[in-house]
Amino acid sequence: MDDKKDNIDPQKSDKIKKERNRLRRQFSSIRPNKKRVVEGLIDRAAFLRVSLEELELDLNTNGYTEWFKQGNQDPYLRRRPQADLHISFTSNYQKAIKALTDLLPKNDLPEKENTDGFDEFSISRDDI
Repeated sequence: MDDKKDNIDPQKSDKIKKERNRLRRQFSSIRPNKKRVVEGLIDRAAFLRVSLEELELDLNTNGYTEWFKQGNQDPYLRRRPQADLHISFTSNYQKAIKALTDLLPKNDLPEKENTDGFDEFSISRDDI
């Protein structure tokens, strides 16, 4: 992702680069033949995470709803467009992180404490 080409403000660009580097370190054990896929997912996830942080600041400051009036209608309370973006970006971020996690070698997945054994069973079934 070429941040200069996208005309992103320099502060946001720096945050995206830091997040991209953090994600690259997190997912460095993904097999080399999947690196192209990973780079695209990492770019998207980094952008989405930084954008989510900005949206959250806006929503915390200005709220999730606003009064809206159109034409002769009485004003009504509606969800702000930023709230809709936040919902969409959150969903897309979760999907990108899940896709990245699914590309990790199975032995690099974090171990869960106090498991009931189902995860180990389902992982072993993936090889069948």
